[in-house]
Amino acid sequence: MPGNCLFRLFALDPASGKFELYHSKANGMKGTEDAAGISDYMAAYKCFHNNPVRAYERDVYGPTVYEGGSGIAEQRALEIIN
Repeated sequence: MPGNCLFRLFALDPASGKFELYHSKANGMKGTEDAAGISDYMAAYKCFHNNPVRAYERDVYGPTVYEGGSGIAEQRALEIIN
């Protein structure tokens, strides 16, 4: 069954081995979809298939500006939506 899971590496610190990695939920398409249908779907919807706004509201990307954050959470949410 074709599907996708998208990843975005936000931060990497080789010295400490720490990293911040975001990934979407895995999505599968109908197992009976033909190649043209898959191609049309991927061309129309290239972004992450879960709700980045909900993750932003739950502080997944860090504290929001409203909560005293630096703006990184907003930047990451917009990057994922894009």
